[in-house]
Amino acid sequence: MVVVTVYPEDGVGAPTAWTINVSEYVKVDGAITTVKSSGGNITLAGAENPMPMYSDFDTAVSKAVQLTKSDVANIAIHANDDVVVADIDAANIQWAQYYAHAHRFTNEPNLTAFASANTIDFTDGVSAEIGSIQDWASSDYYVLSMFVRDGNSGTDEIVYFAFQVQ
Repeated sequence: MVVVTVYPEDGVGAPTAWTINVSEYVKVDGAITTVKSSGGNITLAGAENPMPMYSDFDTAVSKAVQLTKSDVANIAIHANDDVVVADIDAANIQWAQYYAHAHRFTNEPNLTAFASANTIDFTDGVSAEIGSIQDWASSDYYVLSMFVRDGNSGTDEIVYFAFQVQ
């Protein structure tokens, strides 16, 4: 729910508050803050601008972020735990229904195949290490799904983030 207050241009009337109920997310800005080397010392994406996630799998794939392999082997994804549920691991199991899922596609990404994606742990907003990207083809896609956070709980809204390495 978002509350918007509208003020009259002439300054004569009183401001009016409007409540907008959000029933679907199309794009969640700032959900993925950075993609870094697993040691955290090299940033591959997001240094200046956090990256969005999308409610539609195909949109996320079509807007996949292009990462440069650089000298990085293993990487980790950093997410904003205030925006998406990004702090789930064995010690925080009460959030188990909100696990993030991730899959590397070596052929055309599709939602049907993504349905069997593995879960990926996040601790303090940082994903578990993703294996070496050095042998990835430029046509490979990595897709991540997460749940949108609503205050102190998750929602049933799933958003997706995708990237490729060049």
